[in-house]
Amino acid sequence: MTRHFATYSDAAYLPRLKALYASMQRHCGDFELHVLAWDSAAADGLSGLTRARVTTVADFLSAHPELHKKALPGPQRTDVEHFWTCGPMWLVDCMEKTGEPVTYSDADIMFHSSVDPMFAEIGRAPAGIVPHNFQPRAMGLPGPQMETHYVFGLYNVGVVHLANLDLARTWAEQCRAWCYDKVDRTPAGYLEYGDQRYLDQWPANWGARVLHPSVNVGPWSIHTMELDVRDGVIYFGGRPLISYHYSGYRELPENHTVLTRPEYRLTKRQEDLIYMPYIEALEEASR
Repeated sequence: MTRHFATYSDAAYLPRLKALYASMQRHCGDFELHVLAWDSAAADGLSGLTRARVTTVADFLSAHPELHKKALPGPQRTDVEHFWTCGPMWLVDCMEKTGEPVTYSDADIMFHSSVDPMFAEIGRAPAGIVPHNFQPRAMGLPGPQMETHYVFGLYNVGVVHLANLDLARTWAEQCRAWCYDKVDRTPAGYLEYGDQRYLDQWPANWGARVLHPSVNVGPWSIHTMELDVRDGVIYFGGRPLISYHYSGYRELPENHTVLTRPEYRLTKRQEDLIYMPYIEALEEASR
């Protein structure tokens, strides 16, 4: 059975997208990756990837004129906010085109082991989402704490599995109505942040399955569970690390690399185990 994944990228993220694709070849079995290319350089750079199905942003917005920047309600959105706004509708398109569930993955993610346990955990649930796993200040762990970071949402949007088309359409409409890189509060009292805080309502309202954090570990959660290596496989919280979200990774001039935000306080061991393989994958993707 072919599994369908979806993402979006511009030229700046093309090496990361290629690293994602290469990791999917190793760990995702029979798959197709549906890519929304935000510029011609991204589209051209994917031409040799046989399992990538590319749609240009021009074609996407032609089909969805209501998602043009000037057609959106509220203050004009930045490019990043526009990406976030369009993402859920891109998933709707992929679900309608394939007639199958679709798993969204941010382009700055890399898979580290088989996705089979993730799909076994999802089962027949209408959606699968992954917690940030923020811990309370009393735990004394490095990195972000529940008291300060809960406003960004209980769940991270880096990996989202969708099987319910009505849910996907609802999310798309919510993001069309409001999707900004700031925390705000709705008239009904709900907190909003980008496309992400909408996920907080999914378990209670839609029956979404909350997955083990090993599905989408990020620098915000790397300190919250034990990191181990067994027979060459990285484990997180006693389970194989399925994917890692390299949020905040930047390459600066003069070969200076920033792995992530300083507030996440990575250890040398975390850098060696998690980030060195990613740097090698990016170097390979850039050749």
